Amino acid sequence: MADELRLLQILNARFLHDLSSSIGTVYNCLSLIDTDNKDIGNKAKLLAIEESNNLTRKIKVFRGVYASPDGDEKMSIVYLKKLLQDFFSNNSKLKLDLKFETGVLYLESFLAKASLCLVMIISEASIFGGKLAFFCGNDQGNNFIRITVESKDLKLNDEIWDILNGKKNKEINIKNCREFYIRNLCNKSGYKIISNKKENSLGCEFLKA
Repeated sequence: MADELRLLQILNARFLHDLSSSIGTVYNCLSLIDTDNKDIGNKAKLLAIEESNNLTRKIKVFRGVYASPDGDEKMSIVYLKKLLQDFFSNNSKLKLDLKFETGVLYLESFLAKASLCLVMIISEASIFGGKLAFFCGNDQGNNFIRITVESKDLKLNDEIWDILNGKKNKEINIKNCREFYIRNLCNKSGYKIISNKKENSLGCEFLKA
């Protein structure tokens, strides 16, 4: 219980940190709209509108990743697709390729949240962009998710995989709390992560343990 409380506290700090830049941009732009310089005021207004839209999409994605299921143990594929599309429309450099096996209409909520959170981490680690393929299928009644990435400069360190694979010698902090969160979700839902990382590519699968 103490470990989960600490995880929630640090995740909350991470959540606020990730929103602070957008909120700060909107606040600064609003203060410039009524300036005597009309050109600056118009640019500030347009930037405030653009950043407000980005902030709205970002909050929706964060809600899908972090919010409690509230008794709903499944997430619809339609909703997950919308969250992924919203996230990648928010200045992501990676090109998204979404595929879902016919007949897969829902995912376990913990699995959907874990995979979406990992996509966020991977996207931030792709400096020059590339392609991310997200595939969801069904194997003997159990859903699985496969994420493959091709990027020229994928900055994912070994600590990420140490945490996701359950190594205990890592201290949770604001930089790695999302990895601990993914591991927690996988443990609760009975999934494991298998990864194959190369210099400019990455393959990950969420499989039922």
